[in-house]
Amino acid sequence: MAEETLRMEDLVKGHIYRLRSRNLACGVYDGASGFIGIRLKFDERYLFTEYYDDGVSPFGTARPKEDLGALPDDVEPVESYPGEDKMMGSVKIRTARMNKGLFDFLDNLEKNTNFE
Repeated sequence: MAEETLRMEDLVKGHIYRLRSRNLACGVYDGASGFIGIRLKFDERYLFTEYYDDGVSPFGTARPKEDLGALPDDVEPVESYPGEDKMMGSVKIRTARMNKGLFDFLDNLEKNTNFE
């Protein structure tokens, strides 16, 4: 029997969901249409956002299957924070800092949960 996909209107910002997606086992709903989780690519692990698969948008790749509960109050459901502006020649580059609190929380969850 196929698992039901949770409807977008039933999702709660800041809750963690078990996903069927291209790159994420679980992700935190950002309140818009994205799920932030840990992606592995070329031996690097980093926070990455996949978007709700509504069956219409070509960019949707995440289907939430189960609500695993809320993030702790001290962890924000954001992928990164604004960093410093740096100059590269005559071009100003805005950097970003990864949300380490979210990364550490999701890393621990993945290590202690079977998402099969």
